[in-house]
Amino acid sequence: MGLFDIFDDKKTSEGLGVCHGLDTREWNDGYKSDDNKLIKFVNNSLDEMPYADFLSMLKNRDGYRKFTDQKIDSKMSKLYISKSKETSIIPEVKYVYYPSIFLDPKHKENPCGYRIVESDVMFDGEKAISGKFKTLSIINIQNNQDYWSKKINSDKPVREIGCQFLDLDDDEYELIKDLEKNIIKENSIVDTWGKMHVAVYNGIFKTEKRKKYPINKFESYLIFQE
Repeated sequence: MGLFDIFDDKKTSEGLGVCHGLDTREWNDGYKSDDNKLIKFVNNSLDEMPYADFLSMLKNRDGYRKFTDQKIDSKMSKLYISKSKETSIIPEVKYVYYPSIFLDPKHKENPCGYRIVESDVMFDGEKAISGKFKTLSIINIQNNQDYWSKKINSDKPVREIGCQFLDLDDDEYELIKDLEKNIIKENSIVDTWGKMHVAVYNGIFKTEKRKKYPINKFESYLIFQE
């Protein structure tokens, strides 16, 4: 079965529901992750308090985000992403559409959503540059809940979400600019998502620039379902 054949399959997905995100950049610098310290922090917290209190604790942490899944059909979902309390150069992404049919640990393709947003800061790898820029946001939902179920003392599903931000130059923007409006429209999302996915992974990420420097900014979350 090919990547896009799954949209014609009879299988359906329940989606993510409502999840609360722990910003894991305290344990993850984008190059390596100290899972042991992260797991210790989470399990100690869960041991010290009821699950509802644990979720409340997450809401009070800097970098917290709430992820709310709204099913639009049997294959696709709309993922709302709350604004972070933290002040940073990360642009806000209010929502993305993504193929929730890919929410399956047996599926090789992790589901992701795309959105092009306005940004007033570009990070070139060394310094922040002020201006008006287009930023491609890629919200990657990891099918690694089986891994975390063995590490985290919770009966609720736990998985990772990684947010990648690419500050686009003119050539990169040219590859996807025609998809900018439709990638946030429900009535054309299946077709547009497929075109965007191909343009990003067979176009932007294949350039020499992105082979050397794939992304400009990132966020990483461990998300806990209500």
